[in-house]
Amino acid sequence: MSIVATQSMRGHVATGVRWSAVNQLIQQATRFAVQIVLTRLLAPQDFGLLALAFVVINFGSLLTNIGFSQALIQRRTLESDLVDAVFVGSGIFGLALAGGIAAAAYPLSWALGDVHLEHVLQALSLVFVFQGVEGVPNSLLRRQMMFRLYNQSSTIAVIAGGAVGIIGGLMGAGVWALVGFAITEAVVATSLAWVYAVSARVWQPRLTWNLRPLKSVLGYSTAITGNRMLFYGSRNADNLIVGRVLGTVALGYYGLAYRLMLYPIQRSADVIGTVALSAFARMQDDRRRLENAYLRAVRYLAIVVVPITVLVSVSAPHLVPVVFGSQWEAAAEPLRVLACSGPALAIVRLNGAVWEATGRAAISFWISVVSLAVLVPGFVIGVHWGVVGVAWAYSITLYAGLAPTLWVLARTTGIRVRVQITNVLPVLVAGALAGALAAGVDAVLPESTGHLTQLVVMTVIGLATYIGCVLATDRETVMEAVRLMWARSS
Repeated sequence: MSIVATQSMRGHVATGVRWSAVNQLIQQATRFAVQIVLTRLLAPQDFGLLALAFVVINFGSLLTNIGFSQALIQRRTLESDLVDAVFVGSGIFGLALAGGIAAAAYPLSWALGDVHLEHVLQALSLVFVFQGVEGVPNSLLRRQMMFRLYNQSSTIAVIAGGAVGIIGGLMGAGVWALVGFAITEAVVATSLAWVYAVSARVWQPRLTWNLRPLKSVLGYSTAITGNRMLFYGSRNADNLIVGRVLGTVALGYYGLAYRLMLYPIQRSADVIGTVALSAFARMQDDRRRLENAYLRAVRYLAIVVVPITVLVSVSAPHLVPVVFGSQWEAAAEPLRVLACSGPALAIVRLNGAVWEATGRAAISFWISVVSLAVLVPGFVIGVHWGVVGVAWAYSITLYAGLAPTLWVLARTTGIRVRVQITNVLPVLVAGALAGALAAGVDAVLPESTGHLTQLVVMTVIGLATYIGCVLATDRETVMEAVRLMWARSS
């Protein structure tokens, strides 16, 4: 690839990362603010009920485009007949899924252990109608690396949904405030995706009865869908078990801990991951460039995720009551334990993007099969010790599977395990030192200091230690990231 083309790619990646970062920053700030407001307006049972509902809704969301949208990004050449077939096929499936969930709402609510879930599921099934016709315009924007438009639609949607949620909470709507948030977000995101894709001239909605082009991407798409279904199952089996065995109140505490740590980490990973699939797909025929790009992306991700992970883990007993109030203190200990899994998530988060970009999505599928087979028994055992036991089961099994996952990546891409580890080792060491020092400060401060003061002191000292260590051991990566973020697309 020529120097000009390489510089152009770097510019597109930098632009994509910038817009993804802005999108995630605004989204997470909005979600965080809305959650703070609603946790003070709603009861833990409301959040527990929504958590149960989203076990079903989030699983269904994985099926709405049946993995076809990723195929539109990965393919080297793209025919208009395939685009039209994916649009119609995904739309039909979205309608069918919405109808199926609405019809099955009662037995699902019974199976999940809360009869109040029936009407919530029926209302949330509308989300599938919009998701079914959102995938194609968004995928084409990503394929053309138009990340500003791609991210802008979801950012505006979250703000609109948050406004509806808060209004509902102030009006005493209970769990329906959370439902209104979700539906509004889906409607606005889909509408804007259509507007942006059409105005950018990357897509024109067309109806077709010819769905035969879907056969050409069926194997690839099936592997992606199967992987994400299994991955979702492994990440939500804990919610099902906690809700069924311990009840919605315990699930409310566990769900808050899970969202507060793991969800923001995963969303931070999406800043790079969203751009990575498009960029890796363009590099799929150049193994050396792909390997270098992967290692840089993982290192950048670790630099961000590790300090968040460490500091939230050591400060959880102070963070939860300060931000959410004393009524949520039961979420502090599971949060502390769950946060320990952050570094492992950062190290393996982009593996799927590499395999999907190179047309080997089936590898991710089998990784998820093994993960689910290990996690579920762990949760079943851990629930005997309450939500903290489930949190320990999550973190322990995640680390137990880390070495095999690194080995599989090495066998399939040629990126040696030693290289994968040394790539992030300076960041991990810096995070460990920062966490140890912050925990030491917490231990010596008297209890009379107060949660807020302890949280501030621990965070400041921990971050200062982390930044100093990273600059001392891996300054070049930090400067490279700064240069990349200021690179311009041509």
